[in-house]
Amino acid sequence: MTTRTWILLIVGVFSVLLLKGMAEEPPSSAVVTGEEWLSWSPEQRTVFVDAYLMGYLRGKSNACIGAAELFEVGKPVHDLNESVDRRCFRHAKSYSRGADHYANLITEFYREHPEYRNIPNVYLMVLLTDDRYKTADEIYEAAVKGEIRTNFWRYSPKPPGQTPKE
Repeated sequence: MTTRTWILLIVGVFSVLLLKGMAEEPPSSAVVTGEEWLSWSPEQRTVFVDAYLMGYLRGKSNACIGAAELFEVGKPVHDLNESVDRRCFRHAKSYSRGADHYANLITEFYREHPEYRNIPNVYLMVLLTDDRYKTADEIYEAAVKGEIRTNFWRYSPKPPGQTPKE
């Protein structure tokens, strides 16, 4: 197989695994929604976001190192900045702000838009990568327009007359 075929195969496999993982929802006890988030102290919120960012960075690093191990085996490296792992790392989604910034933004979103407190904090973190939303108002506007998922009522009190899909 050519290198291009291998790249397409690996990207396809990762895409399928990512979509499968996104389709499966975590148990409700693992999901933190707005009410619980707002009950936390500012320090607890920042610790959560900091742990999320560290885990995200570690996962991104491991994925890029894995890509390099798959595609750079036995090849001489002429320019370290153009190695597969470094190119992968530069192009992967990132968070360039500190944990306090994201914790404050999530808190602002939940306080100003209580109708969306059913949206889990981890989903809000996914929306806050550098290439996406920058403010609580931008996330709110996207929610109103239907551009982001807002149907998380499975994790909050159920609306009258509705039952969750299991």
